[in-house]
Amino acid sequence: MNKRLWWLLSLLVVAGGSGWYWWTNSNKDEIKYRTAKVDRGDIQVVISATGTLNAVTTVQVGSQVSGTIAKLYADFNTKVSAGQ
Repeated sequence: MNKRLWWLLSLLVVAGGSGWYWWTNSNKDEIKYRTAKVDRGDIQVVISATGTLNAVTTVQVGSQVSGTIAKLYADFNTKVSAGQ
């Protein structure tokens, strides 16, 4: 009698666990459809992304001057033209 009771309890635990697993995971694979009316028009390409941009090549620009600089007519990142 004691062995039968343990087998029955074990079977109920396995069946209950299997039922719970099936019940909780049955809705995850549901396929959802969205319908729309067919229409003619131009094709548009839209890309949405997040992240950072890095330059392929970076260049350090500087100068070496011996002596004292009397006046500085340009600041860092100021656009200058030739001969200025």
